[in-house]
Amino acid sequence: VTLEQDLVRRDLTINAMAQGEDGVIVDPLGGQRDLEARLFRHVSDAFAEDPVRILRVARFAARLPEFRVAGDTNVLMRQMVEAGEVDALVPERVWQELARGLMERQPSRMLLVLDECGALARLLPELDTQPHTLRVIDTAAQQDHPLEIRFAALMRDVGTAAVEAVSKRLKVPNECRDLALMTAREHGVLQG
Repeated sequence: VTLEQDLVRRDLTINAMAQGEDGVIVDPLGGQRDLEARLFRHVSDAFAEDPVRILRVARFAARLPEFRVAGDTNVLMRQMVEAGEVDALVPERVWQELARGLMERQPSRMLLVLDECGALARLLPELDTQPHTLRVIDTAAQQDHPLEIRFAALMRDVGTAAVEAVSKRLKVPNECRDLALMTAREHGVLQG
């Protein structure tokens, strides 16, 4: 397999660049251009072969919030969701990518990207992208809180039944589930 053949198999153009042994950047797909434009663009229609890529794009958006998803990439992600591709994702992998995204610089971007392509409603129908929820999880990130607190912040408005459902469905670790349950229960009491 040549370097160029390997790069064509990547998910995003900004991940499809390499430095040759001579120090020259090999960029057959315009990754440098998209990097400068702060754009997540899929390499090819082969992107649609792996629905985890939707989660990765959303996680990258949380890590690099100044980037946006290219229109054609968002259309492809939406088509994948509509075709039921995200419904086949293994729950542990969904949790793994969600947890990684929550630990990024601006987790709200992950939720917004998932919402924009329709994946949020399929993967986490209990959640919404209300501005208050987005601010709360971003504040938890800005304060460098651990995953348990970030997950609890994300789930605080959904109620205990929804926390239980999400935790069971995604096989959320007990420490994350327990804090989210306590937070949702106490938040409901304080609001009531």
